[in-house]
Amino acid sequence: RHPDLLGIMGMFVNSLALRNFPWGEKRYETFLAEVAARSVKAYENQDVQFETLVEKLELVRDPARNPLFDVSVGLQDIWEPKNPDAASSSPDDSKELELLSFRAEENGEARYKNPTAKFDLTFFIHEQGDNVQVAIEYYRAVFKELTIARLGLHFRNRLREVVKNPRI
Repeated sequence: RHPDLLGIMGMFVNSLALRNFPWGEKRYETFLAEVAARSVKAYENQDVQFETLVEKLELVRDPARNPLFDVSVGLQDIWEPKNPDAASSSPDDSKELELLSFRAEENGEARYKNPTAKFDLTFFIHEQGDNVQVAIEYYRAVFKELTIARLGLHFRNRLREVVKNPRI
């Protein structure tokens, strides 16, 4: 968003740190509204430099850790034009969540394996056709593969339940 960057080629990532509170007897739709409000507020302050934020918060720096967060969610929101002639889908036609293999294995061999996790947990979420796919990258010194596999299954089950019943 800065005019000095307009002529520069490259990938610029704008990570926004959000703190959310999904506990208690809070309904999912209430929590979702809170996340949306916090997200809007974060976007209003997105031009604050990372280093400035860390200094203002007086956080202790550890080169092995991110000073603001341990879990990252990357949502690839790729817009695909809809066919205006297609019949509208019913609520039962919700997208199926497909949990990707944690090592992205194909025929028993890893297609891609990142040797260094940037955070303790990173969820990569994107739409592919009529599916929502999730890949989880994790720090092996903190989590075991079996723990991440269980976490992925719980995540999928919670998302399925929320789609069926957003008032949960």
